[in-house]
Amino acid sequence: MIALVLGPLAEETLRQTMVISGGDLTIFLQRTTSMWLLIAIAALLLIPVVAPLLKTAFPVRMQEVGRSRRAQNRQEDTDESTREPEGAEVTIGGGEPDGPDRSGDEAGRG
Repeated sequence: MIALVLGPLAEETLRQTMVISGGDLTIFLQRTTSMWLLIAIAALLLIPVVAPLLKTAFPVRMQEVGRSRRAQNRQEDTDESTREPEGAEVTIGGGEPDGPDRSGDEAGRG
């Protein structure tokens, strides 16, 4: 939907840019922002082409990485299940607060 709205505007702007530059495409590389946008677009367009090639070129390495990540995730799950819940406090001595014993003070005043 947005392409229907912005498509004609982008086409007109491209046409104006090409007229101003005299048909020279290097005008898009003169500004840093436009250069990085072109690089990002090219990378996004190349991912579907390059990804299958990488999988066939490095299948063993990809499988090793997958196995090690699965083992690491299993180890983390095991560690979390044996660990005590966060925020759980262990109290020793009946849960009384630490501090001086004041029970003798009250008994002596009587």
